[in-house]
Amino acid sequence: MDNYVFEDVAKQCAAHLGRKWRDGAFDSLEDVSAFAEALTRELQSVSHDKHMRVRPSAPRPSGSRTSNPVLTASWLDRQHEAQLRCGPRRDSPGHVGILDIRGFPATEPPADGCGCVEGPGERRRARCRSQEQRGRNPGSDPLLCSHFFPPKTHLNSLYWRQGDRTEEFWTLESVEGKATAGPSESSFSSAARTFSGGEEFAYNFKTRKRATLIGETTGGGANPGGMYAVNETLAIFVPTGRAINPVTKTNWRGLE
Repeated sequence: MDNYVFEDVAKQCAAHLGRKWRDGAFDSLEDVSAFAEALTRELQSVSHDKHMRVRPSAPRPSGSRTSNPVLTASWLDRQHEAQLRCGPRRDSPGHVGILDIRGFPATEPPADGCGCVEGPGERRRARCRSQEQRGRNPGSDPLLCSHFFPPKTHLNSLYWRQGDRTEEFWTLESVEGKATAGPSESSFSSAARTFSGGEEFAYNFKTRKRATLIGETTGGGANPGGMYAVNETLAIFVPTGRAINPVTKTNWRGLE
């Protein structure tokens, strides 16, 4: 209730969990993972926010203490980070460049790059595929988008409840290598697991009419936040902000 971006929804979630607890809905759950999954289902049934989820906490060394409730360098984040890899870049028939992105790093893409491949020929076509993109730090989206949008393009804003402030994200003034900010034919092939930062990346192209989106309906997660310790056993991801697209004045929550 102190941190969720929508305070009224947070109160509804708390009241709902209280009723479920008093009704004994969790009494039969002895496994921590099953308990966390049950809590997540109940929270999302009210909030309809797929970012809001409960997980087992990382094991801590004996005698260790954590004074900061936000697990900014959590074991869960490190596990997730290790899974993020840029897929193969290759030329395809018809002068099509394919970029296979499986996730966004917490800060910026790896040093080996994730640039879209330019196919040969007079008519340049860049077809970038975003498949099963996982969400990460919103700062990595502008870096990648800067290769496809004009300099100083306002891509997205994030409203944060704490401080009642709004943070804007813009493309860079310049990028290394060759940018493709001019007219091009691009498409994104998304999967149902595409979520959060991956959705924002595709949504930026869609709202600016820079690409066509194809594939499965994505997850619909547009509220960033962080992990908070509940106790020694559980942690909860609490969305503390929400995305505001400068074109639509809304976001991709619940949209494809």
